[in-house]
Amino acid sequence: YLTEANLSGADLTGADLTGANLTGANLTNVKQ
Repeated sequence: YLTEANLSGADLTGADLTGANLTGANLTNVKQ
């Protein structure tokens, strides 16, 4: 979840909070 892309700010704009990040895109990073 703590990738550079997420920390860049794009993840904090609200797009991540809509659920898009919870669909599996970030969960994939967590599993890796």
